[in-house]
Amino acid sequence: MTRAPVLLVDDDEFARAFARAVIERAGFEVIEAGDVAEGLAAGSRNLSAVVTDWNLPDGHGGDLARSLHERSKELPVILVTGEADLAEEMPDGVKQEFASILRKPYPPSALEKAIRSALLNAETFVFPRGVVE
Repeated sequence: MTRAPVLLVDDDEFARAFARAVIERAGFEVIEAGDVAEGLAAGSRNLSAVVTDWNLPDGHGGDLARSLHERSKELPVILVTGEADLAEEMPDGVKQEFASILRKPYPPSALEKAIRSALLNAETFVFPRGVVE
């Protein structure tokens, strides 16, 4: 059985390796990208969810989420950020692009929970056997 693909976009190799391990352990396939352009290119695949950092070399996670939502409104996008006050300072129009927002550093269980919750709320996702606890 194929695993549901999750796009992971982060330019920090350490943060990306950590998130990749969490996502793979949760039973998902990980597709990696280091910036908005790579994320958009990978976004042409049939994705189940996206996990993106806010600060990327060629833009921010809001740009990526908005562009991906132009292709598929239902695609859940989870934002991870090291900026403490970003969620409070972000305009509502940008904030609504995200299924959830996690502040770095986050525990592995928080990322897994955010992905599973986003997928449960996505109308078009069908869980493969053994993915939902």
